[in-house]
Amino acid sequence: MSGKKVVAVRNFDFVSKPGYSWFRRHWLHFRYSRMLRKADLVVVPSQKVADDAVKYYFVPKERIRIGLSAADESESHGADSHLSAEIIP
Repeated sequence: MSGKKVVAVRNFDFVSKPGYSWFRRHWLHFRYSRMLRKADLVVVPSQKVADDAVKYYFVPKERIRIGLSAADESESHGADSHLSAEIIP
């Protein structure tokens, strides 16, 4: 599969907020690490989330764009509803 990899991130709440089990916190960290490392572009809803991406996952600032994303507009509240990735041909 070729094309640009775009990842939309809603937030990184699991990093600093209570309410996540040890397993869930580490599983999400693993998933985000892998997705963000492979992404050509990361779309976030705010400057705070952009700063967290740089702080916690070392995403280069030039690969981050602030704006609305599919993750923000999603009404689903499934287990991984805050994870979103898209391949653009």
